[in-house]
Amino acid sequence: MPRSLHHLLTLLCLACLAPLARAGKEVLYIHDGPNQVIHAFELAGNDGEPTEIQGSPFSVPGGALSCDSGSRTIVCDKRGDWLFASTGSGLALFRRDNKGKLILLGSGPIGPTGELAGLALYEKGRMIWIYAADRGQGLMRIFEIDAKTGATELISTGLTIGTVGGQNGVLAAKKFVYATNTTDGTIHTFALDKKTGRLALVAGSPFQVNGISSPSNLLLDKSGKKLVTNDCTQGRYGFARLDPQSGVPQESGFSNSSSSCTHVFTSNKPFKDIYGGGQNGIDIAFGPGQGIEFLPTSGPVDDGAFDKQQSFLYVISANDIFLYPMDKKTKRPIVTGTIFVLANAIPQRSTGVLIRK
Repeated sequence: MPRSLHHLLTLLCLACLAPLARAGKEVLYIHDGPNQVIHAFELAGNDGEPTEIQGSPFSVPGGALSCDSGSRTIVCDKRGDWLFASTGSGLALFRRDNKGKLILLGSGPIGPTGELAGLALYEKGRMIWIYAADRGQGLMRIFEIDAKTGATELISTGLTIGTVGGQNGVLAAKKFVYATNTTDGTIHTFALDKKTGRLALVAGSPFQVNGISSPSNLLLDKSGKKLVTNDCTQGRYGFARLDPQSGVPQESGFSNSSSSCTHVFTSNKPFKDIYGGGQNGIDIAFGPGQGIEFLPTSGPVDDGAFDKQQSFLYVISANDIFLYPMDKKTKRPIVTGTIFVLANAIPQRSTGVLIRK
């Protein structure tokens, strides 16, 4: 039996199970792309402390990743039934059980592709589209998934994302999909067809954010008008105000960090304070030229995420997980006093983080 047919039949067999009730507690997933594993930690409801769940880490077959930290190499659908992960040769699909455990569908990733980096997700009805930056071939990849059956198709697009090897972050918005190229210092904009999930390059793409030479991570507010990126060579955060019709900047600027390399990983609600970090602390950035609030930590900040209620901030620092409770009055992480640290939780480094119930 051809491998592709066997893979599809396996997906159909496993995915036809009725959707499972979600776990009562949130689960923190950390993708260690270089080591080809995903670690899963159940988060305690009272103090937020992470405990690694049974069976973790979960193997991600398909080859190691070399993309930047915080490139969002894992994504999850709205229901929380599916988790998708980048690999060195395609897209790995996992089913989540009611305890947050991951069940790999098939014997390997959907492909073949080059090494994938950042992922973004768009849903409509029962269909899911995954947009993936292919570092090995310099392309935007599209995977179309039937959420009910698990049937998956790799769609050939021919859409390029600049110089091969520079691809990192991808982000999907209401009307556009964005992708970074760290080598070129550019961000590519693709128009999103909401009916078919297909993409088309827009006029004015790719573009550069003023003062940013090596963007890799991306954040966008719900309106699709405010874009934030990082710079891992100049230690800056870039801000762009986007035209809602064209998806390209009307204006842009930057703020300087005390770190020489920065990462952007999350924001508070509403999209006001941008959380990132570098070699020695957490940065809270407010906008171009508005300065940065710096909170010192005991190690480098590579990645991070809030829990759903934004009561706790989880920061990935090299191999460790740091847990910072949020001050209810100031809405800032409490970085003084006794800080919970789960040491050596990750063998190498985080390429993607998400928290789902």
